[in-house]
Amino acid sequence: MKKILLFLLLSYALQSRSETHIITISSFQFSPANLNVLVGDVIRWEWAEGFHNTASLTIPAGAAAWAAPVSAAGFTFEYTVTTPGTYDYQCEPH
Repeated sequence: MKKILLFLLLSYALQSRSETHIITISSFQFSPANLNVLVGDVIRWEWAEGFHNTASLTIPAGAAAWAAPVSAAGFTFEYTVTTPGTYDYQCEPH
């Protein structure tokens, strides 16, 4: 089971300044393993190989939990950061 920490930088960035950060899922890993993002940024998990998903473990109070498959060519999952804090997530099958 892989566990990755996602660190959020406390910020009140405007939605128009948001960025999309891409995490590639392959070889039983998330790459990059850690991110610093701002509230309003989008995190996109993209499938590269294997059977994987992305699922939240612990997240800040008020943030939305997720569990999404990312397991075939063209599959992606996006999460918009709305709450500052530290997000832990994993690939449940691994």
